[in-house]
Amino acid sequence: MGGTYGWQAAERGFAAILWTNTESCMPAWGAAQQSIGNNPLVMAVPSLQTPLVLDMAMSQFSYGRLTTAQQRGEALPVDGGFDEHGQLSRDPAAIAATRRLLPTGYWKGSGLSILLDALAALLSQGRTSTRIDRVQRGSGTGCSQVFMVFDPDHLGGQDACEAMLAELTDHLAAARPDERGQAVRWPGKSTFEHRRLDASGVVEVDDATWKEVVALAER
Repeated sequence: MGGTYGWQAAERGFAAILWTNTESCMPAWGAAQQSIGNNPLVMAVPSLQTPLVLDMAMSQFSYGRLTTAQQRGEALPVDGGFDEHGQLSRDPAAIAATRRLLPTGYWKGSGLSILLDALAALLSQGRTSTRIDRVQRGSGTGCSQVFMVFDPDHLGGQDACEAMLAELTDHLAAARPDERGQAVRWPGKSTFEHRRLDASGVVEVDDATWKEVVALAER
């Protein structure tokens, strides 16, 4: 997963901007069929106390998230795609059936996906999503990737980076929570806390997924 590389960079004291394109798996804004990739974007800024790590696809929810929600019998918290009638839906099964994921931010996510696709292909001299579809669709390979890493020592120093992030996250933490009353979050906060507090290495897997893993292993 792309986010892993963002965490590797942050944990070694480096900032990073990473992204990849993919085969087409969601419709461009205004399209009724899959025509753009979810093109994951990862950004990281290092800190010993409050690293910022953003790991996001260009779709509101991944297919993995749809599967998890469907297995649990849960609706999505916000619209995640389109049903068979072309209406926005929170039903993971309905969205999975049409494979019409909703781009994050509607037309903005669609536009960002297209630019990430074009830039990845340009900078790596690789394939666009369109060319992946033509040559290697379904293989999970052939994508274009860009990994850029920056050393804070050449950008004001690690101490300055720590101070900047402390000021930023303190400001966010002091913000008044909304009507739900939950703590204000920022990219990487919950993941960092889990990684720091749970050193056991234990990973929770739901029963349905574990049965699939066991079945595959027994083949």
